[in-house]
Amino acid sequence: MIFHLYDDSGCDVIAVQKEELLPLYSRLNQWVLENDRSRIDQMFQQMLPNNQKRPD
Repeated sequence: MIFHLYDDSGCDVIAVQKEELLPLYSRLNQWVLENDRSRIDQMFQQMLPNNQKRPD
């Protein structure tokens, strides 16, 4: 997993397999920037169990 802090407004977290990022997505979802949210939510919604919504 790679953590890249690019400025005072955010960072990128990169992993070889997106499953590695699911715990971060679940725990730190409120940190996702709004301009990236729809793309990131779409990627992780495919991995969540049926009927489970995006963490708040």
